[in-house]
This record gives sequence, structure tokens and C-alpha cells, in this order.
Amino acid sequence: MRHPVTAAPTPERVRTLAALAAPTHVSVAGSDVPTAAARGGVDGAGRPVLLVKPGETLYAAPPETLVTIDLTASREVGGVDRPRAPLKVRG
Repeated sequence: MRHPVTAAPTPERVRTLAALAAPTHVSVAGSDVPTAAARGGVDGAGRPVLLVKPGETLYAAPPETLVTIDLTASREVGGVDRPRAPLKVRG
């Protein structure tokens, strides 16, 4: 007897990937500011938390600034870290 393969609902799978991801790049939406490398992590709810130092573009930005953050979740395959899922968060 064959059993169908089931997977968690898509929103739950995305939250799980985001919770295991790390920020890689950040860009300011609607501006000519170039994309920059991002540092930080992700909280338990899968929301990115960026480390922004004085002198960096986002340091003096107003709180309402809309940014896009690229996240990458990776996994180890054969002893090598490989990207698993690129995610984009906008807010």
C-alpha cells in the first residue's frame, strides 16, 4: 500500500527556513543606494535583525525606510555548506 507524501503548509516551511537563515544583502527600496552586505541574524519568528554600524547607509536612515533583505538558508551536504533557499524580506 502506498502512502502519499505530505509536507507542512508553505507558510510554515518558509518560516522554518527563515528562522535558520542569515542575512546576506540589504538594499533601500526606491533609491539609488547600492546593495550592501548585511550582517546580523534572524529572531525566533524568522524576522531579520541587522547589525548596522555608524557610517553605514542604514545607520542614519529614518525608521520608516523600506528595505529589502536577502536571506540565505544553507545546509551541509557531503561536508560542504550549500545554499538551500534564497529568501527576500521587504519591510
